[in-house]
Amino acid sequence: MIPARIRQLGCRAKARKGALLSAEMLIVFPVMVVIVFGMVETSLVISTYNQLKHASSVGCRCCSISPGDGSAAVAMAIRAALNDDKLIDTVTVICDDSGVSGEICRVTIQLPMSEAAPDLLAALGFQLEGTLEASTAMRKE
Repeated sequence: MIPARIRQLGCRAKARKGALLSAEMLIVFPVMVVIVFGMVETSLVISTYNQLKHASSVGCRCCSISPGDGSAAVAMAIRAALNDDKLIDTVTVICDDSGVSGEICRVTIQLPMSEAAPDLLAALGFQLEGTLEASTAMRKE
């Protein structure tokens, strides 16, 4: 049989262990939240970049096969490839096309970084700045 005094010491040790776990959680939890938010934000930016890159390649292909200056056809092809109303309204399309067969035509799509993903870490001072840009070049047919 365990004396009462020793049992009381064991209960205090368990209470201290719970307090230590709470203190550790207070330290680790904010760091983990920042890491998870950073991972989510990064994955959304990469996903948006992949959409822009695909749209620029579709637009450049349309530009390379259209006769003359195909800026209107490029804009329509990019709108069809994006499939996202938010992105369609905020992108800037630059079509560098001479209209001459055999020359290089380049399609560049720019999107403000603030539109690429929600700014999850803005409260901590990490803000998305700049422009997300995807560009594709092909020879005009």
